[in-house]
Amino acid sequence: MKPNMRFFWRLIVLYNIVTVHAGFDDPRKAIELIRKQNGQPCDCSGGQISEPPSDRIIQVTCSGKTAYLMPNQLWKCKSTPKDTSPSGPLQECPCSSFQSSIHSSCYTSYQQCKSGNKTYYTATLLKAQTGGINDIQVLGSTNKLVQSPCNGLKGQPVCWSTTASIHFSDGGGPLDTARIKTVQKKLEEIHKALYPELQYHPLALPKLRDNFRLDAQTFGILNATYNLLLMSNTILAHDCWLCLKMGTPTPLAMPNFSLSYVNHSGESLVNNSCPIISPLLVQPMTFSNSSCLFSPSYNNTEEVDLGYVVFNNCTSIINVTGPLCAVNGSVFVCGNNMAYTYLPTNWTGLCVLATLLPDIDIIPGDEPIPIPAIEHFIYKPK
Repeated sequence: MKPNMRFFWRLIVLYNIVTVHAGFDDPRKAIELIRKQNGQPCDCSGGQISEPPSDRIIQVTCSGKTAYLMPNQLWKCKSTPKDTSPSGPLQECPCSSFQSSIHSSCYTSYQQCKSGNKTYYTATLLKAQTGGINDIQVLGSTNKLVQSPCNGLKGQPVCWSTTASIHFSDGGGPLDTARIKTVQKKLEEIHKALYPELQYHPLALPKLRDNFRLDAQTFGILNATYNLLLMSNTILAHDCWLCLKMGTPTPLAMPNFSLSYVNHSGESLVNNSCPIISPLLVQPMTFSNSSCLFSPSYNNTEEVDLGYVVFNNCTSIINVTGPLCAVNGSVFVCGNNMAYTYLPTNWTGLCVLATLLPDIDIIPGDEPIPIPAIEHFIYKPK
């Protein structure tokens, strides 16, 4: 059996473990059940909002926005602040004092500015609020996720550092983005020391899907999905559409209860038994109670801060002190729901193990679907 097929069969088994209604009937029933329970976070089924809701249950980072799960099980989304830095030399910062961080919910746009020989962020403050400690409880008072405050006067400019302290989050703003880029650079350095080219997860390639070109990896995903559908529901497979969304692919992440990971050393990387992928953004689904992996901070300058998961209630905390590798197609999902196959030495943060599922819609052939420029498709008789 091909690796892709084994991957999708394992997903079907996972669905049967989590929800017995999935079965081997129409696969859309399993997908529909999941969507009825939570929906897909980044689809924003509850609409757009301008302020983070106080009654949110969990939050998920999406591309260009943050999704909040509401008590009515709908996802409401708020756009993340935009970088409006002008081209050319940086302007002088309009502040006499500088803060360590500002939460992204307190401004709609920001710019880079300079003061002396240092670069800072600056924005107009929309509101003032205190910071807070995340509800997730882990070992020690110094190992909790701290949410950035919004100190200053409403309507006045504020300035803050371009790098955050360990275990600080600005709610998906520029500091979290900078932290993710730092982790990616660290993984690239590890990989370049071993291999000539960085690998990418086939469910999230580093380029946008366009209208007319289909890369081999995406075609393989569609083909494996169709073959699985053919074995599980022949009638539907003979007349259906398999639809991938345009734009940056964002796979669905499902809980992996088998804890498929192993401790890995540098020797394991050399023999390619633990491939390193670039960090990728995923949409966590049906996470409510799962075991979490935790590596505390020791105030080491070489620490790699992966952030904290905030979409899952950790039923148990597994303490880890070394590098880890996800096996059997699983990934580690950490802060800002970024997924990794390898957690390097000196990593710190709170992560959860997951299995990825391509975000594919299965639509019966007799249902109308909005397809632009249909004349570009070649007709093939059924």
